[in-house]
Amino acid sequence: MKAMGTLIAVVVVVAVVVAAVMFLRRGAGSAVAATGSDPLLAQIEMKYPNGPVRRGSLGDDHPGAIKEILIFDADDHWFFVFLGLRAVGQPFELSLRTAKNAGESGPPDWPVEPATRVGDAVRDGMECARGATWKLGAFSDEMPKSAGFLTLLDREFGEATPDKLLQLVPVTQDEVSLTGDEKWALLGRLYKEKSRMIGEKL
Repeated sequence: MKAMGTLIAVVVVVAVVVAAVMFLRRGAGSAVAATGSDPLLAQIEMKYPNGPVRRGSLGDDHPGAIKEILIFDADDHWFFVFLGLRAVGQPFELSLRTAKNAGESGPPDWPVEPATRVGDAVRDGMECARGATWKLGAFSDEMPKSAGFLTLLDREFGEATPDKLLQLVPVTQDEVSLTGDEKWALLGRLYKEKSRMIGEKL
């Protein structure tokens, strides 16, 4: 049974990676405007009327919870929106922001895999709310000091109604291990530090 569980886990991870690669191969030429029929997306569209610079569907056959990913140009950073959790009964979707780097021709690839892992964990019953911690290890060479995410209300759409965005903010090994008052103090500092909220390299 243990071997079977390991095999299933490997298959799911491979499926996620393949889907992510297929999505990331889509360039800015595939950009389309967010639909106004969805209240949350309509609010995002009002803020970013040019629509996403990249939009990709992972498809109904994709085993993960996240089915669609939108990436917006937010001037000094890239704004990722991961859609699919409302379809499984959650009152929110996930977001992630990464600072732009000199010489960058487009949004980075690395956010897709860890964010979809969080989405799958939420679908499978893990609680996700303001203050939730996700210990995932380092994401990539682009975020060498990262050890996971801390969940905050999105800096722009965390109070959106009827559904909102919860933002995944990369944190260090020391930060991801904080609990109690120390963790809540960190949340307060992160909200005040724009550089952290827009995902500057740790």
